[in-house]
Amino acid sequence: MPESLLIIALPQQALTPASELAFVLLVDGEVVEDGRVLPAALPKLHERGHEVVALAPARVLSWHQVLLPEGVGAASPRLKQVLGGLLEDELLDDPASLHFALAPAPSHAPDGLHWVAACERRWLAMAVQGLQLAGCPVTRILPQWGPPGAGWLHLSGGADALQLTVIGPTNVTELPCSPDNLAWALQAGAPTAAMTGHASAIRLRITAEPELAELAAERLQQPVAALPRSQRWAEAAAPSWDLARALLLRRDPRRSSLEWLRAPRWATVRWAGTGLLAVNLLGLNALAWQQTQQLDAQRVQVKALLTRTFPQARVMLEAPLQMQREVAQLARATAAPAAADLDAMLSALSASLPAGHTPQAIDYRAGQLGVSGLSLSGPEHSALLSALRLRGYISTPGAQDAPGQDRLVLRSALTP
Repeated sequence: MPESLLIIALPQQALTPASELAFVLLVDGEVVEDGRVLPAALPKLHERGHEVVALAPARVLSWHQVLLPEGVGAASPRLKQVLGGLLEDELLDDPASLHFALAPAPSHAPDGLHWVAACERRWLAMAVQGLQLAGCPVTRILPQWGPPGAGWLHLSGGADALQLTVIGPTNVTELPCSPDNLAWALQAGAPTAAMTGHASAIRLRITAEPELAELAAERLQQPVAALPRSQRWAEAAAPSWDLARALLLRRDPRRSSLEWLRAPRWATVRWAGTGLLAVNLLGLNALAWQQTQQLDAQRVQVKALLTRTFPQARVMLEAPLQMQREVAQLARATAAPAAADLDAMLSALSASLPAGHTPQAIDYRAGQLGVSGLSLSGPEHSALLSALRLRGYISTPGAQDAPGQDRLVLRSALTP
């Protein structure tokens, strides 16, 4: 099977579905695809053994050199706390918000000294999760430039906006290619013998994008090696370490997100959860059945009361309204006065009116009595409404027939 490697350049900002990503797909060292796409359009490599490597830009990483205490290494559970304490004075951000990764120690480095890459933990977590959600889970995340100490000067960008990337003995720097910056880079990029531990200084490596090699050689007045982006990224992806090695959000891309549920040690939890769900479903069904039975029993009682009291009502549609109508019909049949009759309403109005006030006009229709010309004051009007309400009548203001004349409309409180 051909060995393929998908290399993705991560953005400086947080990765989102709208972030445009540059990528290179290599198969047996040859470029198969090269371009810029959205995360969802990245080539999907599902075959076993195909690796996806993401490169972190230089500006999201800061490099620090530390002397670790004895017994603390890359796999130590106390590494983050130890690094946070050692670098507290050098860091601009709270150590709790940062992620640390130890770079492989070179063979010529002094004993115990390690390069540490620090980046924002949220940025790294969003990059890992974003690529995983896009269907392209990342295997490793490596720095696009670094660690320091290599002695490398690279020119990139456009002819009118050259960009310098300098890997010096103590840091990795990106800056515009001005004459002053170029002179500084030529001096700062070459490690000295004292810095490297070698008998002689390491020669500065100078490279440029192929289309910029001739221009770079003219400005530097020395040979510049052409270095294609695919080759440069392949070199960056070659180391075996991983910036996100200890990130808790990392998952093996070949594992399902629910695979832990199938593990034997979680069998008891699975059975307990299933039993709890079944008991809750049974309880809800039993409660619903009980409430349905109670409602049916109440309907039967209401119907029995209606048919027992009024045998002529054979069909129950709306029991309270049917009962009210039957009572009204019974009252009319037996000549018993009803609350909505004219004489009963006039009697209640006469007993409630303040002294000295008589209506000028009345009209009666459909169980409602209209009264006009009372000429009541505010307190007298309120007292009349209260008295009528006590006698079982509702009085509402009517339209004014003429200036100075009040109109009330009375109806029984039992009338719907």
